[in-house]
Amino acid sequence: MFLFLPDFKLRISNLLSLEICRFVFVSVFILSVFATCDDADNKFHNDGPWITGSENPGQKICISWITKNKTGTKRDYGVEPVNLENKVYFEPLQNFHHACLDSLIPDTVYYYSIPQELSFASAEHLDSFKTPKINQESFSFVIMGDMQPEDYSGSQRVETMSAAVALEEPEFVVQLGDFTQRGTVPDFWHYVFYGSASLFSTYPLYGIIGNHDQDYDQGKTWRKTFPFPFEKPESSYYFVDYNNLRMIFLDCYEQSRKIEKEQLIWLEDLLFTASADSFVFVFLHGSIYSSGMENMDHDLQVKLTPLFDKYGVDAVFYGHDHMYEHYQMTYGDNGYLFAPDHNWPHNRVHYFLSGGGGAQLESSYGILNRFYYVYKRELYNLNTETTEELLFEVRDWNEFKFVDWSPSSSTPASQNYYHLASEESYQDESEFFGQEYGENTLHYIKVEINSEEAFVTVHYPDGTLLRGPQKSNPQEWILLKK
Repeated sequence: MFLFLPDFKLRISNLLSLEICRFVFVSVFILSVFATCDDADNKFHNDGPWITGSENPGQKICISWITKNKTGTKRDYGVEPVNLENKVYFEPLQNFHHACLDSLIPDTVYYYSIPQELSFASAEHLDSFKTPKINQESFSFVIMGDMQPEDYSGSQRVETMSAAVALEEPEFVVQLGDFTQRGTVPDFWHYVFYGSASLFSTYPLYGIIGNHDQDYDQGKTWRKTFPFPFEKPESSYYFVDYNNLRMIFLDCYEQSRKIEKEQLIWLEDLLFTASADSFVFVFLHGSIYSSGMENMDHDLQVKLTPLFDKYGVDAVFYGHDHMYEHYQMTYGDNGYLFAPDHNWPHNRVHYFLSGGGGAQLESSYGILNRFYYVYKRELYNLNTETTEELLFEVRDWNEFKFVDWSPSSSTPASQNYYHLASEESYQDESEFFGQEYGENTLHYIKVEINSEEAFVTVHYPDGTLLRGPQKSNPQEWILLKK
């Protein structure tokens, strides 16, 4: 429940315990991070290849890889596997290599080879990719959340998820940030590509920057790794129009781990100019709505929710908390707004938290035994037309509520604990903002789009549809154009 502030006494002892716990946790985390970095080999590996999508999906694609020693960039490719007639070679000598191929033929299979021994493939290994059709009637893609393997056991989880996604044969894959555990450590990048090269060597990747990718060098290594069509060379946000879908990729951490005004102006312009015939999906990393350990990002809520509502965004996908959760919300339906002047016609928006792309799940971070605490927020009450302070409670998840029929691959070393706010709410604000279902599980999201509708489904690593306890909450939706 949520409560008004007057006459409410906070449980000081619990709050003090929470702060002490936070101090101990942060201290241990910092020590462990620096120990990891000191122990790391801190040298590049021969990793890859991976394919990154472009702003011109049918005709341009970039093939990338990393070499332990600095070399020139050499790549052979062609439409026949026995005759790679196109040669790419250029200087200078470098560790990060990007061969961006332009003027490709849509709806065509291309084969390519790198004359370099890589961790995943020999120098004679042949890979392939297919360019999409232009203005095709339907297409599908897959969304994956946080991966961030810390060792080879983490690579195995990433490999499990990558194999599952590859079986869907998507036209491309969207990764929701925290690709790596620490963006400046080559070993951590090696663990990622060791587990995912079989997927990303064939299916083009679009991605967004997460806090683990951005921290420590302001995302420089992440931008050097992925040649996405950034709005500016020093920025990490961009957009792509893919048939009848406008995809907007945000950077939540550009300045002091906040999204800045210039990016918000850019975002609003893209939302305003989106075609009425297109779906609009927004991808970001920060957990704008979540009952996980990282929890609600109130700064993102205040800055982004009104824009998504005003311009009728169809769906928002994000990660950060390592679990799955779905919110369906019409801004203002709960009787509150973030500001009194948000009085335009409101729209229903789907919010999908998808952080289970291979990273350790929220059960590993203490979601079953977190301290009870209370926090307050100022919101505008539509009925009284005044700004009020509301209090929201946070509780631990119920360890006795888990999905007992899910595949074992979905939750290594844990259970599929679930959060169904209508049954038992673990966080007042989740119910307040339209939480429908959440689960502590590895998963991916598949999206199929045609001219009139988008079909969104959520799957365990074995391809099974998430259905919740007693299989009574199937995670599937049909989104119609607004």
